[in-house]
Amino acid sequence: MIKPLGRIFRGLPGIAGSAILGSGRVALILDVPALLARALAGADETTGGDRRETET
Repeated sequence: MIKPLGRIFRGLPGIAGSAILGSGRVALILDVPALLARALAGADETTGGDRRETET
């Protein structure tokens, strides 16, 4: 069963919703494209747009 998010998580990038598992536990549903977009945007900020890894 998929449930809408409460006020705390509503509008939080990367979290799409929640589900109640058969055990009764709650699991968050991730918005993977949004998480990747934020991660890549953060990489651009810290590396100046160069995503290649450098040797140290």
